[in-house]
Amino acid sequence: MANQTLGFGATFTWNGAPVAGLTKIGGVEITTEAVEITTHQSASMFKQFIAGLREVSDISIEGYFDYADSPGQLAMKDDSAAGLSRSCTIAFPAILGAGWTFTAFLKNFK
Repeated sequence: MANQTLGFGATFTWNGAPVAGLTKIGGVEITTEAVEITTHQSASMFKQFIAGLREVSDISIEGYFDYADSPGQLAMKDDSAAGLSRSCTIAFPAILGAGWTFTAFLKNFK
């Protein structure tokens, strides 16, 4: 079995600032569109496909609102209202040595 560990200790940053008070950081799911390229000359009458465009699912984060977290939560709220995209990072616990860096906008701030 692969090395297993809890996600406890993972962090999320918005525009370079850590976001405080988080209780859940959702996973990243990447899907690839299947593009059909079947022709009348396709072998054995099987449909043929190639990999198409890729898409990353929505990533949800949850936590407690912290009115003192100006560079994190309040900046996210303000950027959401302005429709701005920002650089984000999900850093997994150090034992995993992994993370995701991406550009995102907020679809919902609650």
